[in-house]
Amino acid sequence: MHFRKSGEAEIPGGSGGGRDLGMQTALFVARLIHNDIAVANAASWQWWTSITRVDYKDGLIYLDDGKSNGGTAPDYVRNDGEFHDSKLLWALGNYSLFVRPGMQRVDVPNQNELDKANDVMLTAYKDILNKKLIVVAVNCGKEAQKYKFDLSKGTLKNNEFIPYITSDASNLKRAEVQKNGNLEIPARSVVTFVGELQY
Repeated sequence: MHFRKSGEAEIPGGSGGGRDLGMQTALFVARLIHNDIAVANAASWQWWTSITRVDYKDGLIYLDDGKSNGGTAPDYVRNDGEFHDSKLLWALGNYSLFVRPGMQRVDVPNQNELDKANDVMLTAYKDILNKKLIVVAVNCGKEAQKYKFDLSKGTLKNNEFIPYITSDASNLKRAEVQKNGNLEIPARSVVTFVGELQY
C-alpha cells in the first residue's frame, strides 16, 4: 500500500495547548515522522500550517504583537508585529531540506523500531544521482548517543558525515565533520548526517 502522511490536527505529546517554540513539540513531531516513514512506510509527509497568528502548536513561524501569544481578531498583526521561529520549523528542515523526492530509503541495520521509540531513531536515504547518503537521527533522550552506521553495502568518501543539528542550542546548524565510527547525536536533538557515497 502506498500512502502519504499529512501532518497532525492535534499534537497530544506536545505539552498541552498553546504555542511551543522549543524542542518538546519538535521532538514529538520528529518521532511521528520517523514512525510514519520507518514503521508505516509512508511515501511522503507534509505539514499544512507554516505561519500562524493564533496560540496553537500548528505553526512553524508565529506572528504576534509582542504582548501576547496571538489572537484571532481579523486585524490582529495585519500591518505590524513580531515573528518567532519554532524548533519545529528547523526539525522539519532536518527532513525536508535533505530528504528529497526520488531518494531511496535504505535499511538501518540493528534498528528495532519498538525498542527505539524513546531512544535514538534512525532513517536513511540514498541519493543515487548525487551520490549522497542521508541519515536522519532523532534523539528524544536526555543523553547524547554515539552511533556507527553500518556501511556494508557501500563506502563513504573519507568515511565522513557532515551533521546538521537542531536542538535547544542550534537551528539546523552545520557542525564539524564527524567520522562514521564516532557519530555523536546530542541529547534532545534531530540530526541529519550527510555523506558522499563512493561506488
